[in-house]
Amino acid sequence: MVKKKFYWKTVFKNISQSKGRFFSIFMIIFLGAAVFSGLRNTPYTMASSVDTYLNNHNYADLTYIATLGFSDEDVAKVRSLKGVKKVVPCYQFDALFSHKDGKSGVTVYSQDHYDQNMLDRPEIVKGRYPKKEDECIIDVNLGKYNYKIGHTIELSNDNGTKTYKIVGIVKDPRYISNVDRGTNTLGDGTNSGFVEVLNDGARELGLNQKVAQLRNNDHLYTSLLVDVEGAKKYDLFSSDYDDMIETVNTRIKSTLSEEISDQYDQLTGDMQSQLDDAKKQYEEGYQEYKRNLDSFNSQISEGKVKLAQARIQFYEQKKVYLKKASQVTQASQQAYNETKKIDQEIKTLQNSIKDTLGSIKDKESAEDAYTKILTEMNESLGQFNQKLQGVGQLLEGRIQLEKAQSQLDEAEAELNIQQSKLEVTENNAKVQLNTAKEQLDQAKAQIEQAESQLSQIPKGTLYSLTKSENVGIATYESYKQAIASIAQVFPLIFFLVAALVSLTTMTRMIEEQRGYCGTLRALGYSKKDVIMQYIVYAFLATFFACILGILVGNQAFPRIIYFLFTYLMYGINQSAVLVQKWSISLVTILISVGVTLLATLSVCLQELVSTPSVLMRPKAPKAGKRILMERIPFIWKRLNFNQKVTMRNLFRYKKRFWMSVIGIAGCTALIMLGFGVKNSCSEIIPSQYVEVYKYDALIKLNSNVEDTKKIENKIKRLEGIHNLTSAMRQNITVLGNSEDYYSTMIVYDNADEIKNFIHFKDYKTKKKIILNDEGVVISQKLAEKLNVKKGETFTFSLNNSKYTVKVADIVEHYVNHQVYMSKTFYENLTGMKPSASILYVDMNTKKSNINALKNYLDHHDIGSMERLTATLDEFQQRMSSLNIIVAILSGCAALLCFIVLYNLTNINIGERKGEIATIKVLGFHRKEYCDYIFRENIILSLIGASLGMFFGYFLHRFVVLTVEMDNMLFIRTMPLYIYLIAFGMTVGFTIIINLAMRHILDQVNMVESLKSIE
Repeated sequence: MVKKKFYWKTVFKNISQSKGRFFSIFMIIFLGAAVFSGLRNTPYTMASSVDTYLNNHNYADLTYIATLGFSDEDVAKVRSLKGVKKVVPCYQFDALFSHKDGKSGVTVYSQDHYDQNMLDRPEIVKGRYPKKEDECIIDVNLGKYNYKIGHTIELSNDNGTKTYKIVGIVKDPRYISNVDRGTNTLGDGTNSGFVEVLNDGARELGLNQKVAQLRNNDHLYTSLLVDVEGAKKYDLFSSDYDDMIETVNTRIKSTLSEEISDQYDQLTGDMQSQLDDAKKQYEEGYQEYKRNLDSFNSQISEGKVKLAQARIQFYEQKKVYLKKASQVTQASQQAYNETKKIDQEIKTLQNSIKDTLGSIKDKESAEDAYTKILTEMNESLGQFNQKLQGVGQLLEGRIQLEKAQSQLDEAEAELNIQQSKLEVTENNAKVQLNTAKEQLDQAKAQIEQAESQLSQIPKGTLYSLTKSENVGIATYESYKQAIASIAQVFPLIFFLVAALVSLTTMTRMIEEQRGYCGTLRALGYSKKDVIMQYIVYAFLATFFACILGILVGNQAFPRIIYFLFTYLMYGINQSAVLVQKWSISLVTILISVGVTLLATLSVCLQELVSTPSVLMRPKAPKAGKRILMERIPFIWKRLNFNQKVTMRNLFRYKKRFWMSVIGIAGCTALIMLGFGVKNSCSEIIPSQYVEVYKYDALIKLNSNVEDTKKIENKIKRLEGIHNLTSAMRQNITVLGNSEDYYSTMIVYDNADEIKNFIHFKDYKTKKKIILNDEGVVISQKLAEKLNVKKGETFTFSLNNSKYTVKVADIVEHYVNHQVYMSKTFYENLTGMKPSASILYVDMNTKKSNINALKNYLDHHDIGSMERLTATLDEFQQRMSSLNIIVAILSGCAALLCFIVLYNLTNINIGERKGEIATIKVLGFHRKEYCDYIFRENIILSLIGASLGMFFGYFLHRFVVLTVEMDNMLFIRTMPLYIYLIAFGMTVGFTIIINLAMRHILDQVNMVESLKSIE
């Protein structure tokens, strides 16, 4: 009994005599266990807390929206399905409200009544729930528009305008984020918040009257809220919950889709049948028209051919007539000329007779002359008679020609009559055919109009919304996953470093006390007793440290991180619901306690192999060996004695060297990781909104704006506006191999202008990109998600059409997925001309200039303005909590580094007291014997810190790639100052600890330390 009492007394005395060592082990394990257990439990606490909050507010598991609405019969069918606990029909629609700064969009929700058992129960911040149809409750975020209880708010959309009295200000479980309020189909597309009313007060604005008339039912709902039976027993973020919801969702969608299909068939059935009959009649009439047209063309062509042939025959006969007439005409002319000549000769003879008779005096002479002249006249008259006979023949021929002419005229007149008849027939037939064609065209137009009316009947689209489609919950889950990713790496390395150092401490402690172990063995204690002494020491130092670390870590880290998220980013009025996974606690204990105890047992067994007499004698020092540096005379000869001793001590004890270097390197890497992740998160905003975006404001144009150039010119004349350019911005869906990605497409008009507002730099070379019309420019994160490179292609969906495009360049871009293309490329791709929807503005951001621009936009109903600084502030708010969390982790890493260095220094001093006493006896001054020990620490710190920077680079890159969100690119490199900070902190801690431990060296008793061997 006395032996055992003495044994346990020595065990606890050993602890009291090495309080520094025991405390350092305790603190290292405590810190490692707290970080490991706390961080790994944090994602579960975050999930459980939000799950509790949503359950307390009866968050609807499923929400359905239908373009054709839901009837009471639809609601009853859904309610009867297996797995459905509760169905609430309601309205959900977009509206605009006016305020002093213009118009903004809100989403309006409604239910039949508001009480504690309703689904998606709002949390009253101030006021009460609505009780009348003209009362409403509003989003707490709308308070920035100075809306208060008792005020009225006017809501308007395409269905009309209605005024409501505000009776309460609330938070809604559908909007857990303080920032995100979704999008709106009206106005500029942004959503400022929500308004909630009763169903009776929402029907006027929420129900499309065309749909009501079409379905002949004015008691339709636009949305259904569904509570799934048994879903609340699962965590909202668990796979079991997702599986259950998906099962019920599939069942409901199948039923509703079938109903919607039947509704569409009923709405279009009769009209489609009538349309088919009309198409059939039109086709028959069109075929008959074609047959008549072909027959008409054939008959007219045949008549024209016959008429042409008759005319040819007529013209042939006329040709013969003209030829004969030409001959008669020539003969008549010749006869006429001869007659005139004869007449002239007769006159000449008569004149000659007269003259001759007048000049002849005697009768005989006169008779002779007369006889002579008469003879000449008879001869001439004979000739004349001959010619006169020819003239007679000519006259007879002319009579025949005139007769022929008369026949030709009659034939020509007949031809003209036939031609006139043919033309009349053709014109009449054309009129009839044209009339028929007009009737057919009218019928076709009526058919097309009927088809258009039929196509305008909505087929009915069903939208199914789960928690994955809720922006606030989805972003919260992504942050939870980011914390979980960090918790998989950071605390593990953190804890391994802590375990390694504690292991080193116990190993050196046993080696240092081998003489004490030999004494115990010589006194009759068994090996088991000796081993148990160190097992108890290690167990007490690690187990209770681990338990305390688990308790503190599980309370502190989840609460702090959850508070930072809910305070800075999420409006969740729910205290942290702590979740402690026993598996994590068990792993923590096994790593910290189990590894240390096994290492302690292993070292003890190795030492106790020797006999007590051997153990009681000091362990022979390792044989001296030439180190590598001694083989380099150029360096070795220039070292003094102390430096040479330091070098030999460093490399002679390789185990101690590597344990120290690895421990210090791990701490340096953790410090780098903390600062590096913080830099990666915090530098996203300035990198995107300062280096990439160079504009000051973005104007979102209203849909009614037509002449954008005119607006641009007017805005340019406003005070403070330096420059602006227009572009078309549209949301697209990029189709990936395994999943699709929502992206924004920017179509720019002028490449030289857009470069003044957005800097395009190659994501690898950082060189400026020359924009062209050969393809699209996409962001780096989108390229990584699609796994495409420059020159490859991808497909995106726009307005229900798919387009495949070539990647011309990949640019540095940090927030959201972007696709840039030129106006020419867009026109060639889609066949449509882009219409400007946004204006990039470079301006003097004085308040007066900003107000002037906003007033101009509101007064002319042009659009809304989005300041870049406001967007920057919003993203900074999103990242602030993550930055604080990373800062906490960096602080823990720095604290671990300090404790590790303290522990290693303490061990080094403890096991080398004999050396310290010896050099003090030899007359070394205080500075010299301190440098003798601490110089090794400095060198080990330098080596460990340098190696830690190398490890830190890869560790940081791994963690950043792990925690990156789908639509965000973190900064994957670390600036030089982070390397310097990590290196400087490690070396600085070493110097501080060296200074703090100087008094330990001063207290080393030279005689006691030298005689301890004996």
